[in-house]
Amino acid sequence: MSYQDIGKKVGLNEASVRRICNNLRQEDVFYQLNVPNFASLGHSVLIIQTIHISNGSFMQAKEIADNFRKEWDNCVDCHETFDWKIIVRSIWPNVETFKNKHVEFFKKNGTSWLTKENIDLVPLKEDGKFIRIKGFV
Repeated sequence: MSYQDIGKKVGLNEASVRRICNNLRQEDVFYQLNVPNFASLGHSVLIIQTIHISNGSFMQAKEIADNFRKEWDNCVDCHETFDWKIIVRSIWPNVETFKNKHVEFFKKNGTSWLTKENIDLVPLKEDGKFIRIKGFV
C-alpha cells in the first residue's frame, strides 16, 4: 500500500505515515519483504502443512525436515518447532501434483514418526494475492 492509502485508512496525512514508517524501519520494528508472485511462475496453490512428530521420534525432527527440504524442490520454507512439529510451506502447480508427491514422500520416508498432519490449501490468484485458506484432508 502507498503511504497515502495507509493514511486514508488510519486517518493521518501521507507525510505523517511516511515519517512513522521511516522511524519504525530505523528501529528495526519492521522491514520490507518482497514475496514472489507464485501464480505468475505457474503455481496455483500454496500448501501449509503442520506435521506433528510422535514423542518417541522427536530426535528425528531435523532429519525429517531436511528430507522435505531436499526432496521438494518447491519447498518455500520448512522448519521445526519446539513442540515437536514441523511446518512446511510449499508451492504447487495444482492440488493433484501435491497429493501425488505427498503419497510418494510418505511411502519413501514412512509414517511411524507421524502422529497427526494438518494441511491448509491457499489458492493463488494471478495478481499474486491469496484468496483464502481452506483446510482439507
